[in-house]
Amino acid sequence: MFSELTRHVSHEDTPSRRALRPPQGLVLVCSTMQIRKLGTRSDLIFPRFCGRIDDRGDYLAIRTPSNPNYYWGNYLVFDHPPVRGCLSRWVNIFHHEFPDYAHPHHYAFAWDDDGRCEPDCTEFLQANFREEREVVLVIDRIEALNHIVRDLEIAECRTAADWDAAWKLLLRTAGPMLTPYHREYCRVCLQHYRRMSEAGKGAWLLARCGGEMVAHVGIYCDGELGRFRQVATLPSHRRRGIASLLVAEAAKLGTERFGASKLVIVADPDSSGERLYKRLGFREQERNDQLSWSPADGALGI
Repeated sequence: MFSELTRHVSHEDTPSRRALRPPQGLVLVCSTMQIRKLGTRSDLIFPRFCGRIDDRGDYLAIRTPSNPNYYWGNYLVFDHPPVRGCLSRWVNIFHHEFPDYAHPHHYAFAWDDDGRCEPDCTEFLQANFREEREVVLVIDRIEALNHIVRDLEIAECRTAADWDAAWKLLLRTAGPMLTPYHREYCRVCLQHYRRMSEAGKGAWLLARCGGEMVAHVGIYCDGELGRFRQVATLPSHRRRGIASLLVAEAAKLGTERFGASKLVIVADPDSSGERLYKRLGFREQERNDQLSWSPADGALGI
């Protein structure tokens, strides 16, 4: 199945889309990019369904046409980490792959490598790029939890009313992140999750406590691989074990209904989320770095 992920994946898979003319001075390799990292493989579950993946041999161009302002839905994944001197090449490739943006709009770069070469992000950081780090954790199943939260109900989103409640809860859990950009990002992403749920690719779960919506999580699968999305609990209901029960219920769905044998979750390093997931039995698989720039990061130094 995962060999499919490394090819051009699109509902519009035509030879003309593979034969794009590279920008002057760039040589694009006509081969298939090998996907090594479990985090990358699970990332690709979503653009395979809701977007497009163009394989250029030494990099992938990931697109979400329905959500052009979703920076990490429109980005590049290279087969090697950044090294000194590659900033201008990566930026030029981004311009070529995303010509409809009024540049500079944003830049988002990830890399999928074997870990033998240490990334050198110096020139990117000097140009006001942001380095983002994440820990990728994996589990095959979660043992049943023995604690109980009084008045807690966990249910899937199925009706329009459920999804409307999910939208309102998503906004409430966003907290200070809720800028107009983030609001639009949430709206379109939830539409994608709903489409995937209705297509049998996963489920979005809501937790009610005393009749109030207090937490949510998504689990979406492709073959043996499942990926959790948007684990969040209202601040007023944290530290009660609600997130643990919600993730455990989502994991059960992922394995028993959707047939996944590897369940992936991503967290900020040394965060409360990472500690929670490790208590549930998740083990660290890898650590990934990414580079991004948007106008909020200041003047672009290139």
